[in-house]
Amino acid sequence: MKVLCVLNLLSRGGLSRERWPQILELFRAFKIEHEVLSSDAPIDVLVRQRLERGGVGEFQAIAGIGGDGTQSAVINGMMAYRKDHPDSVLPPLAFIPTGTGNDIAKSFGLTLRDDFFVNDLRRSVSTLVHGADYHLDLGLLNGRYFADALTVGVDSRTL
Repeated sequence: MKVLCVLNLLSRGGLSRERWPQILELFRAFKIEHEVLSSDAPIDVLVRQRLERGGVGEFQAIAGIGGDGTQSAVINGMMAYRKDHPDSVLPPLAFIPTGTGNDIAKSFGLTLRDDFFVNDLRRSVSTLVHGADYHLDLGLLNGRYFADALTVGVDSRTL
């Protein structure tokens, strides 16, 4: 199995970067090959560009490593690719929640406790190999896709 890992270095004040060695160790334990996408460039652009270079057939999954913003950017990159290639079959998206809220991952039962037990991380990585497929409904507003929730007004300012 080969996975495209989209690592958000800024997620939760750098926690994703700090957790990467543990994630990498688990990838080795589960014998998961991987490629890491990580840059200062917008994540959605990076994902779309990598898929354009043959990533659709190369990867069995794409793993967003970060929080809801990371997952949203990965989804938007995948959907931008899909817009130009409507007949393509995208690899499944996997969540490795290392962000602040992780609401999308929580919707699938992947939690992140404040003390971040290794078991939580192990369970997230193991879903790449042993997990079940689910369909994720997306909304579209002003050309951007969203999953889980959309807020306006006071809620948006609070979040």
